[in-house]
Amino acid sequence: MDGYSCCIITNGKRPAHLERLMASIHAQRFPAYEIIIVGALPVGWKSDGYTFIASGGAAAGRLGLLRNTAADAARYDHLIVLDDDLRLHADFYSGLLAFGEDYDLLSCRILNPDGTRFWDWKAHHGHDWLLDYGETSPYVSLTGGFVVMKRDAFELVRWSDTLGFYQAEDVDFSERARRAGLRIAFNPRSTVTHDGPYTQRGKGVYRIG
Repeated sequence: MDGYSCCIITNGKRPAHLERLMASIHAQRFPAYEIIIVGALPVGWKSDGYTFIASGGAAAGRLGLLRNTAADAARYDHLIVLDDDLRLHADFYSGLLAFGEDYDLLSCRILNPDGTRFWDWKAHHGHDWLLDYGETSPYVSLTGGFVVMKRDAFELVRWSDTLGFYQAEDVDFSERARRAGLRIAFNPRSTVTHDGPYTQRGKGVYRIG
């Protein structure tokens, strides 16, 4: 079915972040969309307009399992898979339309709160490094917290159900996607913010504070 399934994973510990992300999704004016939240909800959560799926994978840090669970429940043919500390900018949906459909897996501009780049367009071969926009690499690798993907791509390559925090689940997923021949593309027209304590220095992204 034509539309966008916004698949959010959360451990329920960042209610303000989750609220901001959901508000930014509703503001996009997608013609057809849904919000699926997987993991654990914040205590006393009062928001609506979403489908929730409880998962013990949140407490265990099994990020791939949470993403797979959300994608399995999705109704639409475009999946936007998000960690709860992201926020879509006003240009997000219009940027997707401008970019078009020539991708299987798509990243976009991901900014830190200070306006520098997060791990939006990067490569991994022993370590991560930022690629210049427009640059290509045989080692292109998606960050774990964000991807737009076609449903057919998810049916071909899923995340590992067992890998989690600090176990390079994003590297594993990206490497298997490349081996499967999926096209990983970058869209500079759509922007999100990663609302965490990070900044860019040179070709790297570093935690601050």
